[in-house]
Amino acid sequence: MPRMTREQLQQIVSKELPGKRIVGERSDIDTRQQPAPEGSTEELPDLLREYGIRPSEQASSSDSARPNGDIDDDAIVAVEDEHVSDPWRSESRPKAVVISGRTKRVIGQQG
Repeated sequence: MPRMTREQLQQIVSKELPGKRIVGERSDIDTRQQPAPEGSTEELPDLLREYGIRPSEQASSSDSARPNGDIDDDAIVAVEDEHVSDPWRSESRPKAVVISGRTKRVIGQQG
């Protein structure tokens, strides 16, 4: 299942959470700047050996929380009131919302 577009997410938010909208993207953050990995990072087999974990004890890729191994394209988005009277009040600040990719409904929200 392909990821939901921003327009689809906004439609779901408008329908399920009247008076809310998805927070706009911040253009002042440069996502390309990432710290370089440390040169002393150990390899996985060395770490497993160091902590006494045998390869048979590792979780296999067939182990899954979902019985079918299906992966929903759930989305976590920030929403805020459409009309904010006081941006410093905690009720006015953006809140995280989880939207199910399978059911296309809000399945969780912060605060």
